[in-house]
Amino acid sequence: MWQLDYTPAARNYFLDNDPYSFDLLIKIEELKFTSTGIPAEGCTQIEDGLLWWETLNHAVIYERLEEENQLVISAIKPL
Repeated sequence: MWQLDYTPAARNYFLDNDPYSFDLLIKIEELKFTSTGIPAEGCTQIEDGLLWWETLNHAVIYERLEEENQLVISAIKPL
């Protein structure tokens, strides 16, 4: 299981858009239970360890720290 963390900007996105962002939060939290920390669809690697994921009409940018078994959600933007 992956550890999931959010930057203050990503955390604020959910606080500012509650309750409309709840489904997105659940979708992101599901990443913890993937074997690779990468979703099956809609994900592109920007550079080593940095990923761009399009889901539920949003772009989610996150870092995958494999050695630490951690995912850090950096930014969330509506598409």
